Amino acid sequence: MSDFLRTRGIDDLNNINFEDDNGEVIQRSWNDLSNEEKINILNMPLEETHEDNGNDLTEEEINLLTQIRQSNLSPQEYLQQIAGEQIEVTPQYKIDDLSDDEVYLLDLESRVGELTDEEAA
Repeated sequence: MSDFLRTRGIDDLNNINFEDDNGEVIQRSWNDLSNEEKINILNMPLEETHEDNGNDLTEEEINLLTQIRQSNLSPQEYLQQIAGEQIEVTPQYKIDDLSDDEVYLLDLESRVGELTDEEAA
């Protein structure tokens, strides 16, 4: 039942927001509701359950915010982490397309670092 109620915007069965006759919002427990009130909630169309928080976020923006939350970092820390990450692109070679000398030089450069043309010769 609790999983179904989450689809209706109710995350906590003990704290369901209701508007009383005076227009004030009160919280009530699912078990304290009358059968008629429970049926009304269960029959409520889905589009009425989604609150409009006044934001016009795109799906991409929502995904970004979710990613930041899942990282357990503050937004500033997340941005610093992203800015600090340098994507290093290493060239990829097909070994069969290279001569023996080229293979030797690539192996040597991977061990000692970049070589000038004179050093390679």
